Amino acid sequence: MGSAHLGAHHGLALDYDIFLYARAFELRAEGLADREAICKAVGLTGPIISCAGVIMALAFAGMLVGTNKYLNEFGFVMIVGVLLDTFVVRTILVPCVLSLGGWLNWWPRRMPRVAGEESRCSYTVTPLQGAAADVVYLGRRKQSQEEVGGSLGSI
Repeated sequence: MGSAHLGAHHGLALDYDIFLYARAFELRAEGLADREAICKAVGLTGPIISCAGVIMALAFAGMLVGTNKYLNEFGFVMIVGVLLDTFVVRTILVPCVLSLGGWLNWWPRRMPRVAGEESRCSYTVTPLQGAAADVVYLGRRKQSQEEVGGSLGSI
């Protein structure tokens, strides 16, 4: 009976996750910062997910009416699982994990940069100074400072 619970909970959880994540992805693609997109996605999808969870719990409550012990157990476990998933996991745990993920949430796609957002690099590339600024040898090709600064500046 445990594997049936696990499979059903997993399927319902993925449904709600995809709904929340898709909204956050759309908002981030529109140019909002990561945390702002996640918070707004939770605000926009929260009422819908909550209503769907309550409706699903009420549907599983019908299993509690019968005299079959297995259906009673399955219904009770599904009610508790759906309500926990709806009101705890979707509103607290998933947004926290998404906000910690940063740019990895959207991988392999690159999202547009947001003004004021910190860079992923912890170092900065400084332009060459003095005699080294004239010509830099990289491999067999000579490159000017503008070419080197342009290629290194995009890291």
